[in-house]
Amino acid sequence: MLKRMAFVMVFVFGGLLVPAVRADEATGNPLVVVVGIDKYQDPQIKPRLHAEADAKALADFFLAKDRLGADKDRVKLLLGSANGDEKATKDNILKALTWIEKTSKKDDLVIFAVFANGAPVGERACIFGVDSTFKDRAKDAVNASEIENALEKAHSQRVVSLVDVHFLGFDLGKEKMPDLTSQNIFRAFLSQGDEEKEPQPSRVLFIAGPASKLSLDLDKHGIFAQTILDGLNGKADNQGYEGDGNIMVSELAKYVRKQVGVLARANGKTEDQKKQTAGVLEAQTADFVVAYNPTARTLSQERLKKFAALAEEKGLDKKIVEEGHNLLVAMPKLEAQQNLRKAYQQLVDGKIDVAAFNTERVAIFEGRKLSERDAERYSRTILDAANIVRQKYFKEVAKAPLIGHAVEGLFKSVEEKIPSDFKARIDNVKQMSDVELLRLLNDARVHLGKREDLAKGQDITNSLNALLSKLDKHTGYIAPDVVERFNSDTSGSFRGIGVQIRRNEATDQLQVVTPIFNSPAHKAGMKANDIITTIISEVDPKTGKAYDEPKITPTMGMTTEDAVKVIKGKAGTRVKVLVQRE
Repeated sequence: MLKRMAFVMVFVFGGLLVPAVRADEATGNPLVVVVGIDKYQDPQIKPRLHAEADAKALADFFLAKDRLGADKDRVKLLLGSANGDEKATKDNILKALTWIEKTSKKDDLVIFAVFANGAPVGERACIFGVDSTFKDRAKDAVNASEIENALEKAHSQRVVSLVDVHFLGFDLGKEKMPDLTSQNIFRAFLSQGDEEKEPQPSRVLFIAGPASKLSLDLDKHGIFAQTILDGLNGKADNQGYEGDGNIMVSELAKYVRKQVGVLARANGKTEDQKKQTAGVLEAQTADFVVAYNPTARTLSQERLKKFAALAEEKGLDKKIVEEGHNLLVAMPKLEAQQNLRKAYQQLVDGKIDVAAFNTERVAIFEGRKLSERDAERYSRTILDAANIVRQKYFKEVAKAPLIGHAVEGLFKSVEEKIPSDFKARIDNVKQMSDVELLRLLNDARVHLGKREDLAKGQDITNSLNALLSKLDKHTGYIAPDVVERFNSDTSGSFRGIGVQIRRNEATDQLQVVTPIFNSPAHKAGMKANDIITTIISEVDPKTGKAYDEPKITPTMGMTTEDAVKVIKGKAGTRVKVLVQRE
């Protein structure tokens, strides 16, 4: 569906980061600023229990040679007490942000971490320095616009903000409670103060929880800092079948989103504490390294040395050598590439010889080939979409450049470099006929092959998003599954058991919001607030065909979208659910 729409940026806890295929990753010359304040000079601003311990632990981590190895003169630790490099005053925090702005270069990893209190100021917010006052916070606290300006002007393409700030961390006194808008508060860390402006590339923001809630404290650290430290110390290095020694920002995001909730349910004393979940907001174009896992990295480097020696001894082709190096240095995301990495490992470890390796490699590449039918489906759909745009768009637009954008978007969406021959064809796209445009689309899709990140129509979605993004900001593409959900939600009838569900943060399971009157769920006795613990499917939800044995699906950790797919089966078929009720 092609529609002209006005989009609003919505920040959602548990955002999604874009994966990337990686070769060697560098962190440049890292710059780190960490701020932690336990106690404030103004008694109206509430104290924090572990803020300074959290900040110091992170600064020490980033200084460790086998973790990130940032130079001592490129790490600034600002604490409310006298134990840091500098006092965490408003002026010193602003000087540190200016230092990031002036010093960072394109490939330098930049970390800005803050454990403190803050407050709303008009439509935006501020973070208190140790010398700030609640009453005069508009003048003597660090304003969100000041953070935004510094991060926006920073030259680095790899900026990570770790934010554990309680924005209601004050005694109100006689002042009227100010409005708190999370979207306006957190936009500053993505360098997007203006809603009309796109976020800076590769800005990633980790948030301890909702701006209005105080983050849970554990024995030695806050729950957010503890999770970040655990992830950076190796627990986040879990993509694929083994750790590769690189802690990628996408891996850390996935770990933090899940683990904060796990720790909250295990350690929280109140219902609010048990429901704490971390957020990850991102505006990135590529995955990148944020730290190293030394044990796995040492093993990886030893294997790389053996591979280099083997390649020289056996006279391996340069293409094979480059491919093997890239696969051995970092875990790829695609299953076929992971299988190829295993083959290289077996070759290095002496478990297979070169002949057996070549056979295995050829078989893996054969399995990645896309069928002509699927390639044609993709190419014709994109060409048809370009024709629709030409016919329906409010002003005249050339078709050929749209196709060029679609091909570029396809490669960009999976972090693949556009081969030189495709780049030359794209540069010459204006001279192409419809047949040549169709061939360009077909060849591009065949080149990328069969892969998980382009399956189930995602190739079409990625290309159409790129194609339409070049028209105007109000034009977008709505994928078929989104249209189907929208139509289902707004129609006068429905298919399903007749119950609204949400995720219960305290139990990490599904909770009934309300059953619809006279629906199958209502007739079966389901009630509001029931916790759905297990789904028992006796038939395939899509086909209605009976399983040989019932399929039992626990809902722990399950998203509402996945649950709906399992519960909402073919009309007229049955499904069983186990519920827990107070």
